[in-house]
Amino acid sequence: MRYWEMAGLDSQLVQQCVQYEMLCEQLQVTGILMRLPRGRRCAMNLSNAMITGHAQSQMVRRQISEQKLRQMLNNPEEILPVREGRVVAQGMSGDYLLRVFVDVDRDPPEVVTAYRTSRIDKYRRSS
Repeated sequence: MRYWEMAGLDSQLVQQCVQYEMLCEQLQVTGILMRLPRGRRCAMNLSNAMITGHAQSQMVRRQISEQKLRQMLNNPEEILPVREGRVVAQGMSGDYLLRVFVDVDRDPPEVVTAYRTSRIDKYRRSS
């Protein structure tokens, strides 16, 4: 029996966790925890992600410090799949939602880009 079954999660949360677990197993990624609704967690390591040149230039243009980006990678509120091999780590940073896109099909993972948005409801996973 998997840990989420023992935790008594509802079927929607089980499906979300199964998808993340499959992604984690496929990429053999372990480490920090992915936050799920109601405090449920799943393994995903983004803390050692490298920042690409494109991401650095976008961070400068968008006035996002490396410290804020690293904080988000170390402690995201959500990690959502974008497509195979790419996830977005996101969470609140002041009045804005900070979204960090990471290619996780590499070792170490690579930050592709990051931006802040005030359109929080558009990008938050409904729970």
